[in-house]
Amino acid sequence: MKLQLIGLSVIYSLIAVIGTLLLKPESPIPITLISFSGEYNSGHILIFWETGSELDFAGFYLQRSLEPASNFERLLDPYGNPLFFPAAGEGGAGAQYSFSDMDVIEGTTYYYRLEAIDQGGDAEYSSPIAVSAGLDVKFRSYLPLLRAE
Repeated sequence: MKLQLIGLSVIYSLIAVIGTLLLKPESPIPITLISFSGEYNSGHILIFWETGSELDFAGFYLQRSLEPASNFERLLDPYGNPLFFPAAGEGGAGAQYSFSDMDVIEGTTYYYRLEAIDQGGDAEYSSPIAVSAGLDVKFRSYLPLLRAE
């Protein structure tokens, strides 16, 4: 019986250690990403993200793919250079960022992720988001004018 209790104690301790590691991962990139989202609007996709803090942080590259987990490529500026968003948080504060992707085809789902770069050049990637470039349908309702007789 004593041996089983020691075994359970060791298992519970191991679970506690694993839980601590999973709940508090060490991130090499010194930022806190609060939100990352996108929406389709009038022929383009708007991407928004916000950080809660930025320390010793260089900035972001925005990547896009047609597949949810692979083949991500950095978006390019009009000159063919990777589009870079420099860190905008001052004094460790966070910042808000946005980008309008005009190069989309209706009916296609695009996957976006952030590539966060610290001052030393190390990179970390966000989880991808999916945005469908659907039909931009707006409904307008017209009520008939009735003549009172």
